Parts: sequence; structure tokens; C-alpha cells
Amino acid sequence: MSFFNWRKLNFFDILRDVDKGEISKNLGEGTITCTTSGRGNVIFGDSNGQVWLYNRHWESTCVGGWEAGPVEQLVLPRLSNHLFGLGCEAGVRCIKVWDLEKDCAQVRVSRPTPGQGGPPTESVMLAVNENLQLMAIAFENGTVLLQRGDVTKEKGLKNKVLIEKGETVSGLHFIVTSSAILLYVATLHDVVLFYVGVKDKETKVCIDTLGCEPGLAVATTNFDDAHLITGQKDALYFYNPEGRGQCYVLDGRKKILNWSRGYLAVAIADGSNKDSVTIFDVQNKIICFSAPVKSLISICAEWGTVLLISADGKIIQLVEKDLQSKLQILFKKNFYDVAIKLARSQNLGKEGLVDIFRQYGDHLYEKGDHSGAIDQYEKTIGCLEPSYVIRKYLDTQKIHNLTAYLQALHRKGEATEDHTTLLLNCYTKLKDNKNLDAFIMTKDREVDFDVDIAIRVCRQAGFLKHALALAEKHSKHDLYLKIQIDDNQEKNIDYKEALRYINQLPPDQCEHQMKLYGSILIQREPVETTSILKKLSEQPESHPELFIPFFIKSGRQMLDYLEHVVATSRKPASPHIWNTMLEYNLDVYKSAGDNREAKRKAETKIMDLLTADRSNYDTEQALVLCRLNNFPPGFLYIYQKCGLHEEILKFHFQAANYEDGILTCRRFGGQNPNLWVSALQSIAASGADVPQNYFKEVLDNIEKHRLLSPLLVVTTLSSCPTATLGVIREYLVRTLQSEDQAITEDKVKIEEYRRESDKLRKIIHALKTEAVVFQSTKCSACDQTLDLPSVHFLCYHGYHQHCFQALADNEQECPKCSEENKKILDIIKAQDAARYQHDQFHAQLEKAEDGFSIVAEYFGRGLFAAPPNFGGSASGDGGGGNGSNSMSTKSATIRQMQPGYNNKPTNSGAATMVSEARLRAEERSYGSVQTDSEARLRLAAAPATGGMTQLESEGRLRSGAGSNKPYQGVSEGRMRSENTRESSTVGAGVDLEARLRSTQPSQIIQPQSDARLRMAEGNRNQPFETGSLTSNISRSTPQHRQYGGGSPRLQRQAAAKSPSPRPVPSKDKVSPLNPFGSPASSESLDENNPFAEKSAGLQVSGGQNPFGSPKPSPKNVPNVGDGGGANPFGDEGDDYDDELNPFA
Repeated sequence: MSFFNWRKLNFFDILRDVDKGEISKNLGEGTITCTTSGRGNVIFGDSNGQVWLYNRHWESTCVGGWEAGPVEQLVLPRLSNHLFGLGCEAGVRCIKVWDLEKDCAQVRVSRPTPGQGGPPTESVMLAVNENLQLMAIAFENGTVLLQRGDVTKEKGLKNKVLIEKGETVSGLHFIVTSSAILLYVATLHDVVLFYVGVKDKETKVCIDTLGCEPGLAVATTNFDDAHLITGQKDALYFYNPEGRGQCYVLDGRKKILNWSRGYLAVAIADGSNKDSVTIFDVQNKIICFSAPVKSLISICAEWGTVLLISADGKIIQLVEKDLQSKLQILFKKNFYDVAIKLARSQNLGKEGLVDIFRQYGDHLYEKGDHSGAIDQYEKTIGCLEPSYVIRKYLDTQKIHNLTAYLQALHRKGEATEDHTTLLLNCYTKLKDNKNLDAFIMTKDREVDFDVDIAIRVCRQAGFLKHALALAEKHSKHDLYLKIQIDDNQEKNIDYKEALRYINQLPPDQCEHQMKLYGSILIQREPVETTSILKKLSEQPESHPELFIPFFIKSGRQMLDYLEHVVATSRKPASPHIWNTMLEYNLDVYKSAGDNREAKRKAETKIMDLLTADRSNYDTEQALVLCRLNNFPPGFLYIYQKCGLHEEILKFHFQAANYEDGILTCRRFGGQNPNLWVSALQSIAASGADVPQNYFKEVLDNIEKHRLLSPLLVVTTLSSCPTATLGVIREYLVRTLQSEDQAITEDKVKIEEYRRESDKLRKIIHALKTEAVVFQSTKCSACDQTLDLPSVHFLCYHGYHQHCFQALADNEQECPKCSEENKKILDIIKAQDAARYQHDQFHAQLEKAEDGFSIVAEYFGRGLFAAPPNFGGSASGDGGGGNGSNSMSTKSATIRQMQPGYNNKPTNSGAATMVSEARLRAEERSYGSVQTDSEARLRLAAAPATGGMTQLESEGRLRSGAGSNKPYQGVSEGRMRSENTRESSTVGAGVDLEARLRSTQPSQIIQPQSDARLRMAEGNRNQPFETGSLTSNISRSTPQHRQYGGGSPRLQRQAAAKSPSPRPVPSKDKVSPLNPFGSPASSESLDENNPFAEKSAGLQVSGGQNPFGSPKPSPKNVPNVGDGGGANPFGDEGDDYDDELNPFA
């Protein structure tokens, strides 16, 4: 093959004197001996032994070199920063290595030798692999040495001789492939390939016996067809691992070969001091540049340019044109095929290639090569609008080319409905049935068109056979049947063929098509259509009820189909099927007329259908159908099945069939006793002469089941002319006797309940007013003798303390009685919950025949009574026998009195007495029923004459306990006043409660004061703080803050004024007589004292009662002390506050 057949173009621009004399200046009198390039630098070696680096701006850097010897070869591996050089120094050739990234530091200097023995020889050529792990060195005697290891260092290298003494080596090059590392060695007479990828397994292959001169062997990159190119006088030879490849004839003595970026640059000696340089694009077969130049020493490429270097340092730079400029040159010369190759080799985008194809097609079209143009236009499908091409070929003469283009559109899936229509029209115009059949009846390849569009076009064009064939082949069932049934209306339609096609479809598709065309097919071919529908009904996922409308005009086929469905269905048939089958059977029964035999058969069939175990008809619809068709056996059976016994009774009595009506009552009266009432009403309303025995039987059952009151019975029969007094005489007598007996029994029960209620009231009164003496001597749990400490309950059960703690879930309940008490409380609470179910009460009242009994029942539940108070307990805790709620707090007191329960006996041996306020506070904290105050107990104990029985108050009891003084009949206030004076003079007497508490021994638990207890009642969620009283009573709870405190008076005071907090008085400043401070001072009247009054009408002075100014008592109470006869807690006037009285 010759290069002269290639197109000659100029893709390079020439730039001269680009270095501006910098190279000549550095060379001086020397000359360039070798060159290389890479990493953005052009590197020159000169005859003076210097190595120069030039960057893009031709700025030079000298990296040293050899002394007194020229540089013979420079190698810079691709993607490496190490420069390898071979030069002569003092007559000896040595290899030097520089690291360009470390200021061109020299990292290796060595003189390689081929091995031991033999005469010494010098190295003449080297090659380095890209990974810097392999280096090949050629010597003067033809020896080739391979070094393994880090070739940038002299140590650690492994040497192996590949060739021992041979021809002079003219080229060494490493080529790295995806599977191997190759070393090409070119000599003067042959080309040898070594596989050096595996250590100690190097293999040698001689691929050609034709060598080359030194420097005329060059390695390629990114070119799969050849790895090595050698130059001979007559041609250029390409080599790969398989051997010699292509050979291009090129006459002339080759001087330099260079490969860069797919371009092969060749310098041919042309006379004295002149060379001819040619650059080939080998892949695209283009001569990109050709020109004569001065004699060259080297050609190298860098910065995207080609550098032509002469020995005297002159540089000619060839700058490659950009791709668009190249394409424009090719377009001007109509080299579109070359432009396409060039664009593909330089990875031009798809849009750019399409534009070239379009221009190429337009060029061929203008030349008249319509077929060639179509070939190019086909390559533009997907990017170029098809209408651009189609408009060019709408002439009749070009219809073949248009057909080819449209076929290509369909093959690539870019055709639209219009394109398919146009293609089919082309086939019809050409009468090309062969191509039309080939286009439609595609068997051996996938379809390249839209089948639905092709079928539609064929239908519109009248090619029904083609459309049917295409639809059947591609399983377009809807289109096939539409063509077969709808489009063939003017012709003889073969409905059996349509049924055959439907019958061979899958069940789901068959069902779908029968939904569409079943109504037409059942009229034309009823037998065959019914057969297909029967077959469909046998499928597990079938829906047979959907095809019922098709049989509306064919009753016989309908029954045949429905009976087959019911008989063969694997799952229960739907109610719709049963209802339809019943309806058509009733129609047969009705149409039988006077034919008794036909009616009898129809009746039997209908009753079998109604009474079948697997029947699934809708009862209401079946009842309507039987009534409409006047089929008594059917609707009487359904009445009975649905429990509509009154309807059966009504039917018999309307037909004056009293005997069957009474039989109905006898049969179903046990299930529905009201049938007897309906029978009585029907007999009374009919006014017919009913046999007396029927009257008697009806009345006996009404009396037996208590269905009506005697008054209603008499009222009902009063309108019946045939009912006489003798008919109901016996009934009335028996009724009056039974009611008299019931009244007597009720009186006995009422008396019994009255006695029990009185007994319970006495027990409750005793528990409230009398002390309970616990006399149990044995533990109710272990049945052992009781010893202290023990726990007693008002239910008279006693326990050892350890037994009680082991058994009790709640320390406020008796373990034995808790379960029963919980049941009682649950019943009471359930009744209380029912009190608020007003809707239920009204609903029952409306439905009840005897509304008075419902009202009486709700009266018994306490509907109109005040709700019981369970102390906020949700589960009924605190019950322990009769009155155990009250006893729960008292039992705690008893345990405090027992030894070993965190207390010890006092010095006097008497148990510590607990105030009533403390008991009441503990009762409230445990959710127990509130115990009446002392004042209320006194009032309850007053005689009927209106007088007041004098009971000893807590103060008198304590006074008597402390001083052993007899009761003197004076008030508690006077006693306290006298005790105070005695205490001040003698130092003995009865102290106030506060002083008593302050002087109690430390072994006894000190009960809290009434004020503290009242504070606990308002703020139970927060425990008392130890410390001063004011720190406890001044804390406000969230409820207190929300509602403004406890009493209305405190709320008014809080709203009127919010005084600033006052300091709490120290203990030494508080009067010993009043734990809240001296009444005469203002320190006890601040907001921290819950008994302080700040209203304008109350002035507190020394000696006055801090609870307010009292009014004269309406009762004759003796004067006590300095109180002037006033009640120390005030009277029930404006100044009296019940919440401040701890005994209220």
C-alpha cells in the first residue's frame, strides 16, 4: 500500500523562531545531540554534555550532565518524573538519573556491564518501562541486558541477559498491554519480541528478519493495529505481537521517525542540508502535513504541537488546527467520508456526527445519488427530523428510496403513526404485496413497527385479511374480534370462527371477550355460546353472574346455564345466581296456568331450591318474588326460616284458617309467646264465630306466660261480638286469686326488709355514737392468741401485726372482709353509674309495656337520690366490716398506742390522746367517710325537749386526765384560763394543747395541731415541712391558687389586697399561751396565720379572740374567764367562719 493514495491536507500551521534564540544562546559552540519531551518540558542534550529543560515559555534550566563528553540519549518515561540519560564521560559511557520534582537532583550514576567474563563493552541504548521497574540496556556487541527493580536506584537490581552478542541494536521499546509487558528489540537485520512480564520466565519471539538503521524504530501509543514502526529505504513496516502488519511504500532514506497522538512524523533526507518532513494520520489515512525544511537532528511533540529541531538549535513549531477548522477544510473539498472518520477518531459528539451525515447526504442527493443519500440519512435517524428527508422523496420516482427510509425508521423504533401509514401506502402504491406481507407477517425477526397502528391502517385501507392476520399473530384479541364481528357487518360474518377464536383464549381473556360480545353471540349461536360460558364458569376465578344479562331473552338457556353453574361451581354460587334461578322457576310456575302437573313439578323444584342446604339466595328478595308470584309454600317457608311467625299467623287468620293459626301458635309459641297476644287480637278484630276451645286455649297461654294484664284482655275482647263473659269468666277468677296471693307475699317481704333496715340503722348509730370494745382474743388469720402489737377492725376481726402485714393489701382494710366489701362497693358504684344513663332509662321506658315497673326499678337503684360519697376512692379501698372506713383511721391510732409501734408508754402509763381534728384529717387523707364533729354529736344527743346534754369536751377530758380534778361543770374556755393562771403561779396544771405538745417526751409521736391538720386537708398532695408553722400554712396549692383559697372570706381578702410577705416571728417572741403569737401584736395577724382576719370590720386587740368578734350566743352558756361569755369560735353570724373551727 502506498501513502500516495492518501488525501493530502494541511492540518498544521508553521511557527518559526519560537524560542527567540534562547536555545542557540545556551548551546554556544555546541550542538544538540538528542532530545526528549514530557511533563510540559522539552529536554535537549548537547555535545558539551549538558542537559537543558525548556518549559512552554522557553525558559531554560540546566540539570548538569557529563564532563568532556556528549549526551547520547535521553529517556523520560510517560507519567514519570525521573529523567534517564546515557552519555560519555572520560571515554566511559554511564547512565545518570535525575528527579525533576526535587530540583533536578541526580539520584543515580552507574556504568552498566553485560556480565562477568569477556572483553569490556559500552552501552549504546536504553529503554525504561513506565512503572520504573524494568530497564533494558543495549551494548556495542549486541548484548541486551534486562534490569528488574527500582531502576531509579543502583542497588537492589536484578540483571538478566536477554541477548548475548548479536547484531547491533537499533531500537529498544517497552509496550504495556492489558495482559503482558512486551519488549521490542530491533537490530540491523531482525525484529525480536520478548515477553518480560513474569520474572525468570522471559520468552523470545522473532517476528521479522528485516531490521532497520539506528533511530528508525519508534513505539506507538493508543494504536491497536501496531506496537512498533520501523523505517526502511523503500517503506514503513508496522509490527504487533502477531508479527509484521501493514506496510506502506515510502521511498527515500529515512532519517527520523516520531509517533505522537496518532500522528507519525517522518523526516527523509533530501539532498545536501535539507530534509522533507511528512506527518501522517495513519488511522484516518490522511497526509496532514508535508514540507521541506533544513536538516533536522530530532522531532519531538509537546504542548499539542510538533517540534522540528535542527542541530544548530533552530526550532520550527507545527501547531495543529482545531477540529472544526479541519472539518471545514474537508467540507470544502467534499471529503465527507474522511470528515466522518476524523470526527469519530477524535470522539466528536453524536450531534456533530449527525450534522456531517446530513451534509454528506445532501451532497450525494445534489449529485443525484439518491440511494447513497438515503444511506447517510438513515444514520441521522433519532436526531434529524424525519420530515426533512421525507419531503425530498415525495416524488413518485423516488418512492423506492422513501420506502427504504421508512423501513429504517421502523427498524429503529422512531416511526410514528403517520410514518406507518405512509409506508403501507407506499406498499399499496407499488402493489408490492410481497413486501407488504414481509412487513406485516414477520416471522423470523422482531417487529420493527407499532402493531396497533399497522392494524388500524390496514383496516382503514380495507386490508382486513392482513389486519386479521396481524392481530391474530400478535395476540391483539380485542382488535381481532372487533374486525371479525364489527368490520364484517356488510359481509357474511362467521360467528362460529369468532367463537372458535374466543374458545382458544386463556380463561381471563376469554371472559373479557365474552363480556364484550356475549350478547351478540348468544343471539346468533346460543348453544355454542352457552357451552363456552359453562366452560368459563368452571374456572376458579370466574364470575358467572356477569353473564346473566345475556340470557334475558332466552329463559331456557338461562336455566340451563344457572343450573350448571350451581352444580359444578367449586365455591358457593353468589346470591345473585340463586335469586335469578328462583325468579325464572317462579316464572315457569306462574306461566303453567291450570296445568296441575306442570305446577306440581315447578312447585317441587322451587321448594327444593329454597330448602337446599347449599342454597345461597337473598332471603328478602326471595320473599318478595314469592309474594309477587303468589307462591304460598315459598313465602310461608321463608317466614318460618326468618322467624316471622306473626306473619304466618296473620296469613292464616286473614284466610279464616283459624285451625292453622292456632297450630302456628302452638308450634312457635314457645319461641315467641306474643303470638298468643296476636292471636287474641286477630280473633277479636275478625269478629268471626271462633270455637270456644280456641278462645280458652289462647287465654290460658296468655295467663300462663303473663303476656297481658287482665284489663287489657278485657279491653281487647270488648270489641269482639262473639266473645261473651262466660268465655273469660274462669280466666278472670284465676287472675284475681293469683294477684291476691302476690299481694300477701309482698307484704311479708316488706315487713322483713323493714326489720332488717331498723337493725342496720341501730348498728350504724352505735358505731357513730358509742365506743367499740374489742374483745377478740385470737388472731383471725393464724387462730393463735392475740398479743401486742395487734390490729383490730370494726368488723370485730383482730390480727397480729405481723399477720396483718403479711395478708393485707391495704393497711386500711380487714383482709377477711375486704373482698366482700369491695363487691358491695362495686355494686353501689355500678348503681351510681347507671343513675346517669338517661338515654338508656328513656329507651327502656319507651319500650316497656309496664312503664311504672321501670320507674320503680330505677327508684330502687337511687336514681333520684343524692349520690353516695366514697371519699374519692376508685376501688373501694378502706372497707373493713360495718363502719370500717371510720375505723381505718382509728385503727392507726390504736396501733400508735401499742408497744413497739414507734412509740413508748408515757411516764404516767396512759396512752397519748389524739385530737379530733387529727382524726378527721387522717380520715380525709385516706378517703374514708367523714366523722361527725363533736358539736354535731352533742346536737344529735340532745333530748327531744330541746335541751342540750352536757358532754365532756376534749379539753375537759384532757384536764381531768392531767390533774385528776373532778368535773366542775364549767366551760372549756374557763378551764383553760384557770389552768393558765395556775401554770403561771404554781408551775403545774393543765396546759393548752400547743404547750402540751411542746412539753411531751421525745419518745412519743407528737400529734400535729388542728391548724396543721386543716392545712393538710387543703393541701394533701404536699407533705408538711418540718420547721415553723408559717412555712406550712403559707404554702398555696395549685387548687388554692386557682380558686382563691378556701373560704369565701379568704377569696375576698385575696382579691382586695395582696400584702407583702412578713417575716416569721422567732420562737422566743411567740406567747407561750398562743402558738400563733401574741394577739395584741401584729406579728400573728399576717397572711401566714390562717386564723387572721384583715377585714375592715374586725379589730383585734389584746385579750380578744383571734377568730373574730362573736355575737351573743342564743344559748345560755356560763361565762368563762375573760371571754365575757362569748363563744371562742364565734357564733353563726357574719364573723363566724366554719372552716376556721376545727370542731365543726
